[in-house]
Amino acid sequence: AMKTPINPRTLLSLAIAYDLVREATDAKGRPLLDEATDRRIVNDLLQAGCTDMEHWDSLSNKGTAVFVLSAAIGMLFEEPDRVRSSLDGFERMLDKRYHFDGHYSESPGYAAHNLHNVSELPDLLNGYTDPPGYQPADEAWLSTGRIENYNPFATGRYNLALQAMVRMLVPGNRLPNLGDTVFDTGPTMPVVETLADRLGGRYAALLELLQGAPLSEKGS
Repeated sequence: AMKTPINPRTLLSLAIAYDLVREATDAKGRPLLDEATDRRIVNDLLQAGCTDMEHWDSLSNKGTAVFVLSAAIGMLFEEPDRVRSSLDGFERMLDKRYHFDGHYSESPGYAAHNLHNVSELPDLLNGYTDPPGYQPADEAWLSTGRIENYNPFATGRYNLALQAMVRMLVPGNRLPNLGDTVFDTGPTMPVVETLADRLGGRYAALLELLQGAPLSEKGS
């Protein structure tokens, strides 16, 4: 029996697991998931669970994980309205919870926590394009135009939020000792890795500096 409540991140993991096995077959080419099992997983767990979670419309650092789940389910089952809704929540979070220069409205520690909770969404939707002929049900979602090759990393508010996490580093390459951020908190390495991977250049050099080894030795 499951000892902890279902939450957005649990459902996200289950959606990824389903995507990995949904077309799997045995040695004779027969699907491992029969129609009844597949239908129950899709309708009674993933779709129902996502719909339930979407009632938690919160911009808090934990509530934002719902947007990641909506993006994953929307892409998995080709539901562009759901993808648009997740992007709308993501953009609202960046607009309401971040300052104009990309710094989070709470402490540096919570900035790292919040970025962790939404980190899969930009990766999931990087390169996303609306289906041919698609018109959003809600004209207010993001823009009145189509989404073409969506890239949250190159420019915009998310780009600034990522950069702010390294721009705020104090001598010794630590996060500032503000609020509940303890004095010896190091740089947020997943953020630095994301910057190096998506933007390269000086961020690749920064990653090498912070990890104390070149990428050729410690991975790329």
